[in-house]
Amino acid sequence: MEDWENLPEHILVNILQMLTLHERYNASRVCKSWNETFQIPSLWQTFGFDFNIVEDGRRMKCLTRYGCHIKNLTILLNQGEEFNRANACRVLTSFARTTPRRLRSLKIEFTGENPLFYAGKEFTEALRMLFASGNVSDVAKLVTINLSNLPVSFEQPLIDTLSSNNHSLQYLNILNKNLICKVGHITEMQRLLILEPKQNKENNMAIKL
Repeated sequence: MEDWENLPEHILVNILQMLTLHERYNASRVCKSWNETFQIPSLWQTFGFDFNIVEDGRRMKCLTRYGCHIKNLTILLNQGEEFNRANACRVLTSFARTTPRRLRSLKIEFTGENPLFYAGKEFTEALRMLFASGNVSDVAKLVTINLSNLPVSFEQPLIDTLSSNNHSLQYLNILNKNLICKVGHITEMQRLLILEPKQNKENNMAIKL
């Protein structure tokens, strides 16, 4: 056990990053050095939530202590269940209130089937809160946002909030599954390098930069 206790920190971080949150927590109880590694910010820089069942909501408890360290966030959820949608929105609003915040990259992916007549309004509101908080001090600016293939319609006010508060954005994908784009233009994003959908005069997905 002494050899395991003396593993270099960067190797132990790589090992713990391969584990689920529950497994990571159990590993932190093995010895003092592993518990110390569990606390270091670099372990939490890349993190993902996967919401499928009610119990998955327990994972959000880590946000209170470690959310300020997360730079790259992925949220996967089966949107067919209301509790999964609620949990995902809570994650977004939690980050909107987190200071200091280091979040630079966000990806959201729906893995199930939409409920009948579901429009995703609570998601766009949670995203609006997150985007609006980009101008707060001690908050990192978003660089990458991937909302592709979401069965949700994005509208101009949401993108206006994003563009006016996150000037460092370099990648934005809002090519939704509905193939309906209600966004006509994007301004104030001088650093934007990649935009999906690209401007196309032959269909209804054109966005002007």
